[in-house]
Amino acid sequence: MKQTNSNLQRTKALALVLSTLGLMLALSPSALAGAKKTYFTIVENPVGVPSMGEMFTDGQQMFILGAESSYEETATDPRLTGLKVITYDAVFDPTDFTGRMWGRSHKQHPDGAWDGYWTGTRTAFTDPHGTSHVRSTITSLAVGSGAFKGLVVRWDITAVDAAPGTPMTGSGYLIEAKGGPGERPMQSRSEGTERVEVHLGMFVPPPPPPDPPVFGAMITWEILSEVAQVSHLGRSANQGGGLLNPLTGEVSGAGALTSANGDRLYWVATGWSLGPSGPVDLTLHWVGGTGRFEAAVGEISGILDLDATGDPSLLDLSLNAQGTIRY
Repeated sequence: MKQTNSNLQRTKALALVLSTLGLMLALSPSALAGAKKTYFTIVENPVGVPSMGEMFTDGQQMFILGAESSYEETATDPRLTGLKVITYDAVFDPTDFTGRMWGRSHKQHPDGAWDGYWTGTRTAFTDPHGTSHVRSTITSLAVGSGAFKGLVVRWDITAVDAAPGTPMTGSGYLIEAKGGPGERPMQSRSEGTERVEVHLGMFVPPPPPPDPPVFGAMITWEILSEVAQVSHLGRSANQGGGLLNPLTGEVSGAGALTSANGDRLYWVATGWSLGPSGPVDLTLHWVGGTGRFEAAVGEISGILDLDATGDPSLLDLSLNAQGTIRY
């Protein structure tokens, strides 16, 4: 009996240690708080002719995969001046191109480069004079290479009625390498349910249209509920959605993890479906957030398993992923 009580005490002690460690990981402070920030403002001027990638419509929504645009950026910090190329995917209302968008970016500089991901929205609003407008809002994170190795940059871009040839403005900050956050290991285990929908419609050729539209299909996915146990966040809720091209298997999307204390960690998903009903080789790229994750970067990768339910539009999901985060 004494041995049993001793084992029980050790078990309770171990459970307490593990519980405390988990809480420390979930609430660990951001190294960003002690890092040096260099603030800047920036102007983006569109250059060249955008490539619209694959455009698909079912008559109700416009789906875009692999579009590309280029911008000449001029910043008050010369380290951020240069040509930036972004690729983007989106789900838009075709009448005014409002909706969600996300993608990746690459900026070249004589001394190095900046590579990262971004998320954004286009929303309609009416000004005091009754005129309708569309506001574009973008949050972008990138890490430096070459002479900028070790640096992280966050910038927030806004524009009203953005159009080819119309500049956009923004501001942000650089997290200097000295005293900045380092990479930390990260793991995530999650389970949930997602809705999938097959949209029948037309692939629209880029203007000027040399060929007639081609009949096809696009698949959208949306997380209905997902609970994740994630390093540095603890027990978290996940939300988001995106696109799956049934012809190529390409998977793309964006969303956010919300920790127990309300801090959010934004992500952009890239991957490939490994079969008609999954699984998916998936990577989540961190794109900043709120609170201690305001300037978070990094990524985790894993295999997303999808299982059929009694409803053909619903799939149970589970994901075990690991990687790194800097925040």
